[in-house]
Order: sequence, then structure tokens, then C-alpha cells
Amino acid sequence: MNRKYFLGLVLVIQGLVSVWGLEVTGAAGTHTYAYIKIGQVNPITVQGTVTLNGFTGDNTTVPIFIEIRYVDNTTALETHTVTLAANGGYSFTTLLNGAHDISAQAEQWQWLRQTQKNVNLSGTTTVDFSMFGGDFDGDGEITVLDLSIVLANMDIAADP
Repeated sequence: MNRKYFLGLVLVIQGLVSVWGLEVTGAAGTHTYAYIKIGQVNPITVQGTVTLNGFTGDNTTVPIFIEIRYVDNTTALETHTVTLAANGGYSFTTLLNGAHDISAQAEQWQWLRQTQKNVNLSGTTTVDFSMFGGDFDGDGEITVLDLSIVLANMDIAADP
């Protein structure tokens, strides 16, 4: 009785993609080994500026979570936590390339998530975000419910 087995492995080491395969066929033990070098994958640098509208504090204290997703998909392929520079600048690298949606969310939940659609990741890609605060109930929208939270907390003194 002849049986056929195939074992495959894809390796990505420092941007070099290699595919290894092993095929074993037949009861007599015929062995076939294969190695295919796909080539170098160069990292993509994603950079830009995040503007937190109305924020007067220190940008360097606000972590930003950036997700890269397939176009029109809500599942993150990668998530990067970036620290902003004083001017709101950020950068990170990825091996993903081509068209993707890129979403940013500030750590403080009252900042609305912003998504840039259909961004072509290649070489050095610039993606800027401008976020607005006010989502106090964390539902991803600024509505009358957020206003009611603000109104309920009017004239309450902070702890000394």
C-alpha cells in the first residue's frame, strides 16, 4: 500500500521568507526534499501624527493602539502600541503590505477610534489621525448619553 505524506514549513527570519517541504511516498520509502527561497520581505515603516483635539496635556503620556486590518474587516492582523512624540508623531514597522485599513484608539476610552480606509502599505507610509474626545460611555459614538454623564458630574469638586 502506497502512502503519501507532505510536511511543509514557512519561516520568516529577519524579513527573509523561506518555504521548506518534505515529501515521503510509497512503502519503499522514496524521499523527496524541497527547498524554495521566496525572497526578502522588506519591513514597511508606518509613520504619521495623531492629533488629540482639545487635549492640552503631554502627548507623550498617551499610549495609542494602532490596528492593521484587511480592508472592511474588523479583525486585527496586527496591533501596535505606540508612544507619541511631543508633536504627536509616531512610527512603527510591519511586514504587512498592500491595501489595509488602519485604526487608531487612544488609551483613554473617551477618545473616539478613527479608521483610515484602504491604505496602501509600501515603503514608508504616512497615516495621520485626528481624534475627538467626548465618548464618555465608551460605546464608540458621541451621543446624548455622553452629555448626560457630563451634566451629572457638573459642579462636582475634585478631591484636594
